[in-house]
Amino acid sequence: MGTTTSFGTGAVSLTYPITPQSNIFTGGHMMLGNSYIEDGGVQAYLGWVRSIASNSTAHIFNTFNISASGRGSDVTGTVPFSFGSTDYIASVYTYEVA
Repeated sequence: MGTTTSFGTGAVSLTYPITPQSNIFTGGHMMLGNSYIEDGGVQAYLGWVRSIASNSTAHIFNTFNISASGRGSDVTGTVPFSFGSTDYIASVYTYEVA
């Protein structure tokens, strides 16, 4: 992620670059796209980007281990692994702007 990246606590979230339509937050979670998380050439993880009804300004990456059970969990600074300078997250997502 970089030598000075700080995750803080809780799930990884990012602010939407442009304000989304409010209806993407109704009914809980809406799938917005896909994510790819890599542990520096050791293990790859696939996941998705979703809206969070309780946090209308951010989206959260969820992931599942490609080679494990396929169960999802929020990505944090230590889940699915402890991020280092050679690790990364990439995502592609779309949403309707306000």
